[in-house]
Amino acid sequence: MTRTLRRAFTLIELLTVMAISAILLSLIIIPLFQSFNLTRTAQAFSDAQENARVVTDRIAREIGGAVSVRNTGGLVNTTLNGAARQVPQHATVIRLPGLDGGPRELVIPYAKLDLVLAAEGDPTRVNGAYVNPITGAADPTLQAPRGQVNLPVGPGQTMVRYFVALRDPFTPYTNPYLDLRKNNTNAYWIAPNAARDNLYLLYRAEIQPMIYRPRRGSDDPSTIALRPNLQFFESDAATDTQIIGLDDPRFMIPEFDGAGNAITTGDQAQRIQNWRRRSVVQTEVSRYDMIQPVYNRANRQMTFEANGDPRVLSLVQFRPSRVNSDPVEGQVAVRPGEESDFGAAIAPDVFVGQYPLWSNAIIRTFPQGWTRRSATANEYLVGRGDPTTQRYGIFAYDPNAAPDDTQAGTPLFDVTAYERIIATGGLYPFTGAILAVDTSWLNNERMRQIFTPYTYNSGKGTITASFSISEVGRTFVAPDNLPSVLTNPAGEPAYSPDQDPDVTGNFYEAKFSTVNRRFNKVWRDNPQMQPDNVHRFIDLRVVRNRDNTPSPLYPNPLAGEATGFQLPTDAPNGNRSKVNIVPGSEVVTGPDQTAAPDGAGNVPYVRYTRVTGREPGPNQYTINYTDLPEPRGSSAPGSSVDYSVLGYLTPAQLAGFNPQVYDPQNFVSAVVQPRYKVGYLRFNSDANIPMPTGEIKVSYRFQFTGNQTGPRNALSGNVTDRFSVDYDTRQLMAVLLTIRNYPQANVPNPQSVTLKATAAVRNYSR
Repeated sequence: MTRTLRRAFTLIELLTVMAISAILLSLIIIPLFQSFNLTRTAQAFSDAQENARVVTDRIAREIGGAVSVRNTGGLVNTTLNGAARQVPQHATVIRLPGLDGGPRELVIPYAKLDLVLAAEGDPTRVNGAYVNPITGAADPTLQAPRGQVNLPVGPGQTMVRYFVALRDPFTPYTNPYLDLRKNNTNAYWIAPNAARDNLYLLYRAEIQPMIYRPRRGSDDPSTIALRPNLQFFESDAATDTQIIGLDDPRFMIPEFDGAGNAITTGDQAQRIQNWRRRSVVQTEVSRYDMIQPVYNRANRQMTFEANGDPRVLSLVQFRPSRVNSDPVEGQVAVRPGEESDFGAAIAPDVFVGQYPLWSNAIIRTFPQGWTRRSATANEYLVGRGDPTTQRYGIFAYDPNAAPDDTQAGTPLFDVTAYERIIATGGLYPFTGAILAVDTSWLNNERMRQIFTPYTYNSGKGTITASFSISEVGRTFVAPDNLPSVLTNPAGEPAYSPDQDPDVTGNFYEAKFSTVNRRFNKVWRDNPQMQPDNVHRFIDLRVVRNRDNTPSPLYPNPLAGEATGFQLPTDAPNGNRSKVNIVPGSEVVTGPDQTAAPDGAGNVPYVRYTRVTGREPGPNQYTINYTDLPEPRGSSAPGSSVDYSVLGYLTPAQLAGFNPQVYDPQNFVSAVVQPRYKVGYLRFNSDANIPMPTGEIKVSYRFQFTGNQTGPRNALSGNVTDRFSVDYDTRQLMAVLLTIRNYPQANVPNPQSVTLKATAAVRNYSR
């Protein structure tokens, strides 16, 4: 009995010791394991931080060394979950399980960056191949020149693309570390598992979008040209010269069969494999994920959109920097040595922003006399793009009628239509851009007063507010559609005033429409104006193009035509044209006034020379680029226009003359006033030397920007048209990168590190 009790007590003692030992071990080992977990977590955070820093620095350096960042600010047509959609060019498509468990296609923005690298090496090809600078021999495996960067720096054939895609695009997204539920039940959206992780990674691929190759399906060496690289893109069937799918957001999404399985053969699968072979993963291939599901951490319940799509965030974004209210700078309108009358009224037609490489530009134009506080003078223009139609237009906006200038306004000018006509080689882009919108606005005087059309170069970051007169017209005319005037009626010799056999009738009759005949008529009828006040001239305001389309310089509004662009009337000062001629843009050609005619009475054609400050001689001219100050009865401020002070006009000629309205049958309006108006082209006016028989043809550019010559506006101080631009500039790229590292399976929340880097494209040439 005693021995039995002793054994029992011994067993109890042993169990007690074991229990105490277990407690002691748990107090030591559990914290030890917890410390290991904390160490792993800290190490994961440190790794994520280091990886993020390395990747952002690498991307920033490469942006700084690039020549340009491709514009991805538009929309591209694609399909999403089987339906046609338009998505941003900078986006990529990913696939994740939806609320019903089936795959859903999602768009993640700013997840793609295309850099254009500088040209390098010798572009000369030997036997159809580039020369390898290391071996010095032609290397048919090179698809772009290789070597030192060429100076001056220019764009090359190589493009670097950073993008987000699955580690294995042919298998579904798998994240064994997530533990997320669809709802409050035990139904999983992503359940922990032992499968190999297939996460979204950040890739870098260096490719040549265009390479030298024969035409597709041909081995004929004569068809070798710079054509789309079929390893990565499709090509157009007609010419095999245009890339298809350069901005395809599904370029890393394979095709699927009816059962939902990825098709691993075919052109699309091969292109995906080519992208993978040419890519380098910038993040780790395991435990690192470049997307972040949005979920409730309290119950680990996933968040879904109304259509059942999971809500996720992209952890890498390549965003252009936003510039607001950039007061673009007008360039010099007239260079020294190119003097012109009334040069103070000549305004720039080219404006340059602080940065180039614009995307999503909103251009606001504040016209002459704009006043924020005046309900009758606070209208301005807004240039903006339509995200649905991808068209860029200029709208007249009235703050009194709508609160948001990015949504409201009257369309005046379709910039996209203008650019498409230019690109396709079509006729008359200026007129086409106006006809592309509802032209009823041409009947509105206020709209014509503030109308300031322009085009802009997003790459250079410039606005051009001038157009060529050759871009005005409606009907095809060969060889060109420029304004032109005959010096004499066809078949007639060149008469001086004393020789002209017929000066009867009115000066505005058709027989006096030529330069010499009208000069002769005015000379003979107005001896009081001889000799200095009778000019041979052309009034470009009223000379129509060959197809009979009126010039925008025409002062009166014509139904359905782009005319009548006058600034608001200032009664004492009369009307001033909203449209001016770009200084130095004119090209005047006509018959040579110094050459002897040949046997048939013809003389060669020459380009005339502009002069200032003196009377034009043979083959010379003077021109008004803008309106000049008209005669006034007094030099006092506010004095009215008064042509009687000229002294050579009769009361009968002055009767019925209205300085604010052009009248082609009024002598003062049609003959005298034009010399103070834009477009007045004066030639040699020696009465004894008529211009040879022939045609005077004029080409010029007209602009809608100008300077206000009256007093400065009391409220706004505005003296000229002004532009203010909001835009994203790709010259300053912001790289926002978040690294999510899953340290181990039993840690439910990953370690996240977010870094931002801003890099400037230093080698871009404007």
